Formats: sequence, C-alpha cells, structure tokens
Amino acid sequence: MVGQSGHLLTSGPAVALWSLGAYCLASGATRWANSALPGEPDPGLLGLSTGVQLVVMLVGGAWGFLGLALAGLLTAQASWPGTSLVTQLGFVITQLAAPGLVLLALRRALRVAPDLAQLGFGQLITLLLAALMAHSAATSAYTVLAHGLPLAHWLPLASARLMGDFLGTSAVLALLVLLVALVQRHRLRQRGR
Repeated sequence: MVGQSGHLLTSGPAVALWSLGAYCLASGATRWANSALPGEPDPGLLGLSTGVQLVVMLVGGAWGFLGLALAGLLTAQASWPGTSLVTQLGFVITQLAAPGLVLLALRRALRVAPDLAQLGFGQLITLLLAALMAHSAATSAYTVLAHGLPLAHWLPLASARLMGDFLGTSAVLALLVLLVALVQRHRLRQRGR
C-alpha cells in the first residue's frame, strides 16, 4: 500500500500532495482542452482529471482521497465561481463518493487485494469502466440539479462526460504504462553497470 514504506515521497502527506498536484494539473489541462465548453468541471472532450482521480482512488488510500478532496474543491471554485461553497462541496463529495463506492464494492466482489496484487487486466477494466459510469452519471445528475437545468439535459451531459472521462482515463493509463516502462528500463541499465 502506498505510504507504508516511510519514504519521503510515499509518506501519507506526500501522497496527498502528489494527488492534489496531479489532479489540479490534469484539471487545468482538461479545461484548456475543453475550452469550447466553459463553466463545468471536466465537461466534455478529455477528462484527464477523472483518469488521475481513478488511479489515485485505486492506489492512494485515505491520503490520496484527502488530496483529491482538496484538489476537487480548488477546481470546483475555479470552475463554478458564481455558486456557493456548499454547492461546490456537494459536487466534490459527489465526484468522489460515486466512483469510490463503486470501486470499493467491486474490489470486494472481485476479491482484489488492497495492494492490487494479482490484479488482472480484465478486473482493472471492469473496475475502471464501472467507476467511470458511476462518476459521469452522478456528477451529471448533480450538475443538472445544482444549476436547475431540465432533466432532459442529464443524458447528453452524462454521455459526453462518460466519453471524455473514458478518453482521459485511457490517456492517463497510457502515460503511466510509459512511465513504468521507462523506470524499469532505467533500473535494468543501472543493474547492468
């Protein structure tokens, strides 16, 4: 589990800071990529921050959730400047609770160890797709309710958000695989010397 080694970069507070920074960076990149759809957190084309959020939920533990909560509040304030703090906090709770509960339930149902040991590709895809659907459905419902939009807006918003979150999560996972491959290659070179 992340944070149990006592190492400076993997201690609990460091995990919270890494989670906060990665989410805020991904959210900024998402807003830049989705500049045609202003006013909503991660509304459409590329939901990079959702990809970061799901990865942190899988590996970051309680400290990762704390970092995500702080980052979510910061980005909600930037994205919804005209709404109350309570409304912004409700969005943050919704975006963390919906996929978090789905991941927790599915990890137990699929018997995935807390440290993700023996996590198979099929299990990972199942976990991520279910969490993505829960995230897009819940955050879109909250957005519709919080902004007093007609219920007819929920399905198009949820569909657009699901596609964007899927693309963003795919991009984040591809970057992680590349990073892990580069680190492993570097370690192999170091051992060869």
